[in-house]
Amino acid sequence: MTISALIEYTGLSRSTFSKVHIRELLAEYGYAPRDNPATSSKRNEKLSLSERISEKDHFIAELRIKNTELESECELLRGRLFLAIQR
Repeated sequence: MTISALIEYTGLSRSTFSKVHIRELLAEYGYAPRDNPATSSKRNEKLSLSERISEKDHFIAELRIKNTELESECELLRGRLFLAIQR
């Protein structure tokens, strides 16, 4: 459980959880704070965001290819329609 989650759950302020005796109680009950939790969670978030961006870029490339194919098909159909009207 993170400090942010504890703040939300208990309604206590962040300064409450930075007090020494509260930290000791948290450690006693199994909460072991990491050295710098903000850094590691941000790093994981950046990795997941970069993966998501990569997936979105791939999806966009596929859509562009499909769009090009549909535009050429539309052009052919317009030509056929024009020829049909001319008859």
